[in-house]
Amino acid sequence: MAEERAKVILCTIDLRGIELSEEDRERVRSCDDLDRLAVWLDRAYEVKDAARCPERTDSEVATAAP
Repeated sequence: MAEERAKVILCTIDLRGIELSEEDRERVRSCDDLDRLAVWLDRAYEVKDAARCPERTDSEVATAAP
């Protein structure tokens, strides 16, 4: 189910003409948290740019390299 939801998210983002980095695409593809994917799917329909879709969690931001 997660794999299918990730495909829908990426397809929606692509159809809306939003550019998403390969790093973020991989985060979507590798995510198996259905709740997080549901949030990202909602955002895929709402956002105007890639800045919030997928948005990093606080823990991901804290551990991300500068």
